[in-house]
Amino acid sequence: MRASSTYTHLIWECLFQVDRDRKTLDIVETIRHCKDGTIIEWLQDTTEMDLSLILSDGGRAAYEQLVELFQDLSTVDRRRKFGVEHDGYHLLIAFCTEGIQQLDR
Repeated sequence: MRASSTYTHLIWECLFQVDRDRKTLDIVETIRHCKDGTIIEWLQDTTEMDLSLILSDGGRAAYEQLVELFQDLSTVDRRRKFGVEHDGYHLLIAFCTEGIQQLDR
């Protein structure tokens, strides 16, 4: 799986969770798992997201790139950079969007 597809897949899954059930994701927990590098596994275990494509062997390189990016982004001022301060799903969408933008550089 290419990195852009990994980011896009996670965006769709986050949008599905928010839109379908009006769910929220604790932003403090989300940031903690981004910093720890366990965000995808945590989402797989605690939400109804299907992230099996991201976790597959074919997606390993893109997965590692995503984890590294999320670790880096978890330390920035999220309110100032992304305008997100309350919901983890929205933060993950912002992180994925940043990842896609970085691929274009």
